[in-house]
Amino acid sequence: MSCPVCFATKVKTTSRVSRDVFKVEINHCLNCGHHYQSLDNYKEIYSTGEFTQEARSGSETPSAAKIKELDRMALKRINYYHEFIEPMERVLEVGSSIGSFVHV
Repeated sequence: MSCPVCFATKVKTTSRVSRDVFKVEINHCLNCGHHYQSLDNYKEIYSTGEFTQEARSGSETPSAAKIKELDRMALKRINYYHEFIEPMERVLEVGSSIGSFVHV
């Protein structure tokens, strides 16, 4: 396995329990410091429209209740990722939904 940023092969993998109580593996590049998850178990649900059907009940925009739920979940995610993200460190989030995590 190599880092997708710098292509170094010195990568440390740690198993964790995700915020959704699934086992995930977090990879840490010992060369550039990048943390990432492998795309091996990635399920494509965005380009097919499956995400909108599943998460938003077919609506283009989330309801007020859904926004409140996403904001609450963002705070939980901040707490979960706190040990990986140092204060003032750069973070790139891909697939930010409505941006609750980015905002927090």
